[in-house]
Amino acid sequence: MDSSLKSEEKTFVDFPNTALYSPFCYLPQAVSIYILKKSNASIGYIFYVARLITFLTWLFSIFFAIRIIPIYKRLFAFLALLPMSICINTSMSADVMTNICSFLLTAYIFRCAFSKERFTSRDFIIIALLLILLALTKLVYTPIILLFLIIPRRKYSNTRSFWAQFFMLLIIGLASTAIWSKIITNLYIPYFKYNPRFINDMTDLYSGTDIRGQIKYILSHKLDFLAVIYHSLTIPFTMYFTGYIGTLGWLECFLPQWIYILSYPLIFFIAFFEKAGEDIEFRPFYKLILLCIFISTVVLLIFSQYISAEAIGDKYVPLCREGISYLFSLFYLCCFLTNGLTSRRL
Repeated sequence: MDSSLKSEEKTFVDFPNTALYSPFCYLPQAVSIYILKKSNASIGYIFYVARLITFLTWLFSIFFAIRIIPIYKRLFAFLALLPMSICINTSMSADVMTNICSFLLTAYIFRCAFSKERFTSRDFIIIALLLILLALTKLVYTPIILLFLIIPRRKYSNTRSFWAQFFMLLIIGLASTAIWSKIITNLYIPYFKYNPRFINDMTDLYSGTDIRGQIKYILSHKLDFLAVIYHSLTIPFTMYFTGYIGTLGWLECFLPQWIYILSYPLIFFIAFFEKAGEDIEFRPFYKLILLCIFISTVVLLIFSQYISAEAIGDKYVPLCREGISYLFSLFYLCCFLTNGLTSRRL
């Protein structure tokens, strides 16, 4: 750890899982490491400073998101400060940029919806840019763009402009997803074609995985996939229950049981008693949008993990074995189930 990096001494290291991620997922880590390498810093110094800079990037981004969102500030802050969230966002994980983009996109759309200003071209560009970046970090979170539907029509000159911009954002999100999916499809190697020299040493390469084969199986066994969704949510429930709040290290360091038991009622308590300004009303239609976002992201998470991390025909998949990547989804469920916002009609 005290030795410096030597560019002339290189060893091939295989990354079968993270190699398919967009480079944007590792932007703060990569920039930090690149700069520190120029100073001939030791490997240990580079590693820990890069983690610190990554955490600070996340911290300032979440601070900005909490500052601009007009409602659910306390809920935002509480979810961001959960032990599992701190653990993930102080690591080199790609989930750091996923969480940043998810929080910022949600906060900015809420700001546009509940502020008194009209919706401008600048707002549209910012939302489109955040959507593209989110699609590059984790495709399954792109349904967050449905939140755009809560923006009041009165902020536009006419209804046609609103729907035109909404469908433009849908096209942008789908196009970003399709382009990156096409890129990684050309890079993907199924398990049966993998170099046998590296299979035994790979912790992220799961036996029998084949994305194309799994998709064909799902298309020919549609009802079976419904069972996969059910089993994926119920069988590993204990892992979700503890892991969302905090299972640290390599998912083997548990917190005291009372922390798990008290955390969930506290989350919903904060969501229920959250207050907002007098000019804000959270209509039932908005809650339906939040429910759709929650369900679609969870289903897409199961689908993405099932096709990439399970053998063809497996009965279920634990959501994100390497970390709790559905960290942000609970925000939408909380907003749907509990709502303490009171106001007059917008």
